[in-house]
Amino acid sequence: LIFRILQIMASNKMVVTILGKEMFVGNETAAYTGIGRGKIRELMKMKGCNFVTTDGYQQYVIIDKFVKFIINRQEI
Repeated sequence: LIFRILQIMASNKMVVTILGKEMFVGNETAAYTGIGRGKIRELMKMKGCNFVTTDGYQQYVIIDKFVKFIINRQEI
């Protein structure tokens, strides 16, 4: 359900925010999208990954860019 809401928001070119956040840590991303934590970490390590930013040690997923990335993929 959450993923479908993200698809609709992205298709309407709305800024995707959940709970007032524009970025999530990997575990939060997994919880809100239904994608496993391991798969999220794997996607975050991909070369050319444009939806991850870091704050020193912690990595964050930028929700807008992640939703666009997922929508454009044939499979995860």
